[in-house]
Amino acid sequence: MDGLSQAGFEVGICPAIIHPLSFSQVITRKILTTMKALLSIMLGVLILAPQTVQAKWIWSKETGFYNPKYAVKDTDKEQFEAAKKAFDRKSYETSRKLFKRVIKFFPDTKLSAEAQFMIGECYFLSEDYYSAHKAYKTLIKEYPKHGRIQEVIARQYRIGNLFCNGTKRKWHGLPIPAYQKGVEAMKEVVSLDRWDDLADDAVFEIGLCQYRKKNYEDARVTFSDLLQDYPSSEHASRAQYLKGMASYAQIQGPDYDPTKAKEAKRDFKISVDEFEGSEEEKQAREKISKMTMESARSENEIARYYLKNRKLQAALVYFRSLERNYSETPYGQTAKKLLALLDTLEPDKQ
Repeated sequence: MDGLSQAGFEVGICPAIIHPLSFSQVITRKILTTMKALLSIMLGVLILAPQTVQAKWIWSKETGFYNPKYAVKDTDKEQFEAAKKAFDRKSYETSRKLFKRVIKFFPDTKLSAEAQFMIGECYFLSEDYYSAHKAYKTLIKEYPKHGRIQEVIARQYRIGNLFCNGTKRKWHGLPIPAYQKGVEAMKEVVSLDRWDDLADDAVFEIGLCQYRKKNYEDARVTFSDLLQDYPSSEHASRAQYLKGMASYAQIQGPDYDPTKAKEAKRDFKISVDEFEGSEEEKQAREKISKMTMESARSENEIARYYLKNRKLQAALVYFRSLERNYSETPYGQTAKKLLALLDTLEPDKQ
């Protein structure tokens, strides 16, 4: 076979050949040839590089590629110190990974609890608050005798406060609302030490968060717990008023519930009687006055409906109620005047 025929056979272009190479096979060969050339160039660069330059990454069959700088140290103390140095440099991601190695490769060391705490700190200072919350919970679960309880309480309270006030948590890199996680963090504060200085603050924040999200029944229960468990709390006055507001919010609109109206009035009256001089007392008085006016107006409308339809006996019942229960309102005063007239009239015979 001459040279031309041989070339045609290899590249698959001679129409007389029985088994020509396919187009994909030709492309594959060209790609392989190019890759071999690139590898040769890279190898040449490595050979010609100065001997003082060390490879940043090393391949190991056991671990794959790794950077010797961050390789596991010989002792737990050395590993912890390496992580702490990275932390002090504010290299929180690197530091977190190194602290995790303390726990993974030296599970029996006394430094494990501190390493777990520092993992939480790395997350917290990186503003990955939910991961920090979980790291602190792991610390409590795995190392119950650790000495960082006050720091953990303070961190969990801060995380809960952030989430309850609108800070979003990270989920696969996406920010998502996290108010429920805020409640979770605040409950963790209370469970760690219900008599800690931040415990009543945490309970109040839970109730406030529930109230803002219109979970009114949950908020009522939480505020009641605060008033029962921490009667001397600085939040007691506000909690009592918001407890009433949680009921008041449920009587607005078409789904009027008279039971909730009674609850709200009762709670507002407690605010007036037990928290005299507070801002909440003033607000409670205003709400009582408003509710009284609303109730009086409602009864007045019913009374006038019966009067308009000449149901005088029924109208008398409501006008007398207005005179008796709402005498300080314009409706009660008007009812008093009308009663003198209605009492002289013969009621309709039903």
